[in-house]
Amino acid sequence: MRRLSSSSVVLFALAVLSACSTLSVESAFSSAAREAEAPAPPLEQVWRVNADAGFGADAPAVFTDGRVLVGTRDGGVLVIDGRTGETVGKGDVGDAIDGRLEAMGPLVFVPVTKGREGLVAFDAVRSAKRWGVRGTEHVGGAKLSGGVLVAAAHDGTVRGIEPQTGRELWAERMGETAQVHASVVLAGDLAIVADTDGWVRAFDPQTGAVRWDAHVGAPVYRTPAASGALAVFPTTRGALVALDATTGAERWRVESAAGVRWATPALGGGRVFAGGTDGRLLAIDAGTGEVRWARPFDGVIAAAPLSAGGLVYVGTYRNELVALDAETGAEQWRHELPGRVRSGLVGAGGTLVVLAEPRYIYGFRPTASASR
Repeated sequence: MRRLSSSSVVLFALAVLSACSTLSVESAFSSAAREAEAPAPPLEQVWRVNADAGFGADAPAVFTDGRVLVGTRDGGVLVIDGRTGETVGKGDVGDAIDGRLEAMGPLVFVPVTKGREGLVAFDAVRSAKRWGVRGTEHVGGAKLSGGVLVAAAHDGTVRGIEPQTGRELWAERMGETAQVHASVVLAGDLAIVADTDGWVRAFDPQTGAVRWDAHVGAPVYRTPAASGALAVFPTTRGALVALDATTGAERWRVESAAGVRWATPALGGGRVFAGGTDGRLLAIDAGTGEVRWARPFDGVIAAAPLSAGGLVYVGTYRNELVALDAETGAEQWRHELPGRVRSGLVGAGGTLVVLAEPRYIYGFRPTASASR
């Protein structure tokens, strides 16, 4: 692995507001995202927001005050109050956003595709661009760990960045031919990156040292999931692979048909919930890899499900939004959406938040509390 010199990439700071790149919110974000939550069905739609464009595959970020941070594929950024659906912040970065956004205090870190700057930091309270990484696009989102922003560019370069100034702390390459589409995920004190050559590497966020690497046998395009000492990687060739997040050792794998592409899985209640292009949602024992149940749907599952409170919510390409009993797979509730679901589901402020094509964000709450 080749360590890059600091002169191989230019990080620069901007203290003025750009005419085509803005982002404004009234108050700073909490430093930690909210744990997964899901309201109990039956649910009713209580709000809808027109985002004016579609969305990437990653689930939006959710914060402890119930705000949801959404990026769109035409460069829009929306901050939505999950309880009311009110748009409490918005902006336009000028270029498409596919990956998950990250935030710390007033700063929002936006991955950008096909722009002059691949990763941009905004002081959203002051409506000012703080800094940008120039020269390479970022399809996946960055992640904060111990005061370091870890970002993986499309060209396979992984960087540790000082979040306030944009100063590069370290840089490593995944491989000469690798690309990175998936967002960075955290497992304990490690930042994990997966690439399109099937390699997975765990970095020390402070130093960039590689703690372990492993090959999962097939390309990874969608963001993996990690919890505790388990990290689960969705591949494009039918394999869902679980690694020990502390050592990189393979724990188990579930094989489907060779052409199946797995979506980002969800972890919860000792199980892994994963769907794919064959339309099945699997519930897998997180410890053993045993498939506990499988639920077929009519449409492709391309979005990460939401697991919380003994339920698992899933959205499909056939416009289905379904709640299942996490233990048995039995259907608890169903709703037909106007568009297909390709982005991960989240809960915020007691609301199930769903991003659906072509451009709408929906909020669902238990029927008894629905406002309209």
